[in-house]
Amino acid sequence: MSQIIGEELNSELIELFNENELTAVVATVSDDGYPNTAPMALFYAPDNKRLRMSIGTMHESYENIKQNEKIMVNVMEGGDYAFSIKGRGKIIKEKSDYNDAMSVVEISIEQIKKDNSPVAKITQGIKLEPRNEKSVDFLEKLSDELEKC
Repeated sequence: MSQIIGEELNSELIELFNENELTAVVATVSDDGYPNTAPMALFYAPDNKRLRMSIGTMHESYENIKQNEKIMVNVMEGGDYAFSIKGRGKIIKEKSDYNDAMSVVEISIEQIKKDNSPVAKITQGIKLEPRNEKSVDFLEKLSDELEKC
């Protein structure tokens, strides 16, 4: 049952973003006004009012954020985490230090909505796995960058 739980991440949710390999579905608004969703896997919460994510500049989501700041991040993760973050996304770094095709978006949190079901619990979330060793190094560097922005 959906329930608005606030406008700030609590310490538990900050830890969830910063200490786990979390994958979330990010929704943006496309040119034609329709929602566009995509899985994203690199997040960092520098504090309780902001969330950062690394995103490819070739992504439709990237272009959508440049044109319309409205964004929603939906998390479904083991431990019965089911929540959505509504906010405004802003590109704070056009090109990553590690790859010109990646950028950093900072999301100003406006609302957090709890989406847990009263009849079923989330036992595991969406998990992504690096395709190869080169990808592992690449993802680690991008993750480090999110913390330093």
